[in-house]
Amino acid sequence: EETWQNIQAAAEATQKELQLGAINSNATVSAESPTVPEPEPEPQISDREAIALARAFAATLKECAPIQKDMILSCNKADDGECAQASLALTMCMGKNLCKVQHEAVGSCVNDAAGGEEIQNAKIDAALENLAMCVGMTHERVDIAQRQHPDVFADK
Repeated sequence: EETWQNIQAAAEATQKELQLGAINSNATVSAESPTVPEPEPEPQISDREAIALARAFAATLKECAPIQKDMILSCNKADDGECAQASLALTMCMGKNLCKVQHEAVGSCVNDAAGGEEIQNAKIDAALENLAMCVGMTHERVDIAQRQHPDVFADK
């Protein structure tokens, strides 16, 4: 129950952040207000975090390469259902290393039959959404780290 509450709280917080970001990014410039909102500054990533991100992401990509290949093949076909399943498999694989808490929450929700099927499905959906957001945000941090620390990500 506590895990589910934490999942819900995290999802709500992330959704609020995304909504605020959408509001800020939709700002327009009119004749009356010639000011353009300044873009948010890119977060600074330390050398230490860049190295950790590079190692974790490289290991994850290596481990998930066969699943990524399957996803690409599935998504090149006309079957959207097969593509969605393959995409979910890739998210689960990447989440196992990059987002351990969220990955474990998905497993907990799958194994928790309390509350009936409808409630269990809602819990699983929320946990999967949190996992997907975490993998996406981690990927964004890797992109930022690559820009700020290209030497860490260079093939040596």
